[in-house]
Amino acid sequence: GLVRNKTSEHIDADTYIKKLELAIFNSGVADLVESDGFRDKLREERAQQQDFADPATAAKWGKETGANLILFGDMTSETDVYQKKRVVNYTTTLFLTDMETNRRVWYGQNEIKKYVRN
Repeated sequence: GLVRNKTSEHIDADTYIKKLELAIFNSGVADLVESDGFRDKLREERAQQQDFADPATAAKWGKETGANLILFGDMTSETDVYQKKRVVNYTTTLFLTDMETNRRVWYGQNEIKKYVRN
């Protein structure tokens, strides 16, 4: 799915998602399927194989594994200033949605505070 960066800073959401994917993959709790952008590249390669590869070795159409769940979320930040101290509170909220029923089956939220001196 999509994890949007709604902060005013450049934060690469993909870095967090890759860490989450790695943890899921290494735990063996669930299987992962490729993202939409990566699937498009795979499908393009599969299409080319139909014309240029030996039919005995070409990847077959219609064999992809469908996803059961999709991850969405947001990264936000709030800044509090008191005297000469500034605190930035970053919040990441993620949720999993069942692809078939559209039910949200899990919520997760994490906060990090950054203290900044001027």
